Amino acid sequence: HALRCRFVNAEKGYQQDVRIVYDDGYNADGTGGLTAATLIEDFDLPGCDNAGLAYRHGRYNIAVNKLRPELFSLSSDFENLTCTRGDKVEVVHDVPMLAMGQARIKSVTMNGSDEVTGVTLDDSLLMVNGQTYGLRIRRRDGQQVLVGLVTVAGPQTALTPSTPIPTTLVEGSRTPGVGDLVTFGLAGQESTPMLVKAIEPGPDLSAKLTLVEYAPGVQTADTEPIPAYNSNITQPAQDSALLAQPIVAQVVSDETVLVRAIDGSLES
Repeated sequence: HALRCRFVNAEKGYQQDVRIVYDDGYNADGTGGLTAATLIEDFDLPGCDNAGLAYRHGRYNIAVNKLRPELFSLSSDFENLTCTRGDKVEVVHDVPMLAMGQARIKSVTMNGSDEVTGVTLDDSLLMVNGQTYGLRIRRRDGQQVLVGLVTVAGPQTALTPSTPIPTTLVEGSRTPGVGDLVTFGLAGQESTPMLVKAIEPGPDLSAKLTLVEYAPGVQTADTEPIPAYNSNITQPAQDSALLAQPIVAQVVSDETVLVRAIDGSLES
């Protein structure tokens, strides 16, 4: 419910002092529609010398416990060379079900020379009716473009933007082109922003990355309420054609499908 932040207070002659920092919805006595804090943990702040900074540290750590509850680790090839510790990265991964896929642009369909009206990918991405999907495109200049898509049910390699992509999105930048990396998912969940916590180099320029969720609410916890945690998990789409009711053609249940034990006996 709260942290008992211990610090050396410069305003009181550098004497040991304490400031109680409460989580949202709690206070000391339960007045004002809040709940009285009963679970209070000690939190030492070496190097902190004023109550305002102690409050900011306390709120920051309460927010971290709420919004960054776990660490993620993944292996990367030489692409890890583009980031360092503390960098914000966009992550797609099938194990924690973050977004729904990734691919590279194989070809681009243009409307004359002004707009991109379609892209063809080197892998198929699955859509289902009733959902709205988006595409995050990382161009060769490093800029990213978010694009809404026209939903066409089934596995798709050719995708159509809901609004054509202008060839001049940012002054001096280039239009999405062949070889650009894309991530795919429900609109607003095309990828998950994370921060690089650690990089462990491996062979052949590979590396193991340790990541934490970006969680912008952590940076504003001292001035605003801490938002609810969102895991950003996306259930993978299921192709109804792949889930059709199986047709049983034959059933075998005689001794040919039993397990023969060492002593020669048969076991079901």
